[in-house]
Parts: sequence; structure tokens; C-alpha cells
Amino acid sequence: MTPVPSASRWRRCLQRMLGLRLRRPGFRSHEPDPHELGRIGEQMAVGMLARDGLRIIARNRRFAGVEVDVLAESPAEDLLLVIEVKTGRGPVPPEVRVDRSRRRRLARAASSLARVRAVAIEVVSVRIVEPRPVIRRIRLDPAEIEFSDC
Repeated sequence: MTPVPSASRWRRCLQRMLGLRLRRPGFRSHEPDPHELGRIGEQMAVGMLARDGLRIIARNRRFAGVEVDVLAESPAEDLLLVIEVKTGRGPVPPEVRVDRSRRRRLARAASSLARVRAVAIEVVSVRIVEPRPVIRRIRLDPAEIEFSDC
């Protein structure tokens, strides 16, 4: 009869297989660090966007000095989409962390791309909750963005 590995050994094995980094000592080791959580959320968001029929053009690219998480094309609407992905674990929806300054920066990136074709700005909110994550797409209304500083 073979011995059964302990729960901590299984957890370490799964973390190694999934490529998750451990948080620094003192934190619960089974949770990914914030950067890893953001990367996981971005992968989930890109998967959802592709299932929705969008064509992913670029990820984590800079336009007009602004890092854009995802640049996608919507063939149905003939639009380029500048997408900000926010991931969170707590009770507060992640999209509330897209403040006015971040919306202005996204607008600056969108305006540099608008010379080529029509552009819209969206936020994809990934909330990691049990039993499964909640992913929402939110299109920002141009009235919510102050373009004066662009």
C-alpha cells in the first residue's frame, strides 16, 4: 500500500504544476500574490473576450505612453477596444478601482488609436469568488471621461 501525501504536499505540487508563486512568509501560502492574481484575471478576461467573438490584437502594450491591458477588435461593431482588466477577491467590485486619472490615461491611449479607426474603452471586472469567478464587461460612456487633459 502506497502512502497518501499530506495536504500541504498536494498544495505545493499543484502550485508547481500551475506555475503559481508563493506569497511572502506570514501570508496564507495557497493564495497567489497580487501580481499573479492580476495575471490570472487577465487570462480569464482574454478567454471571455475571445468567446464573445473579439479578436485580441495586443496585450500589455503601450500607446501614447499608457499601458493598455488588452487591445481588441470587435468585427461586429467595427471598433477597436481599449480594455482595462481589474481583478479582485474581496466584496468590493474590482471596477471601482478604475479612477478618474486611469480613465484619462485610457482616453489618451484611445485618442492616439482613434486616428486609425473608431475606438471604445471598456473595463473587464474579474471577481474571484466561490464557487466560480464573476466576469463583467463594462463599456465606459464618453461622458464619464474628461478629455480636456488628453
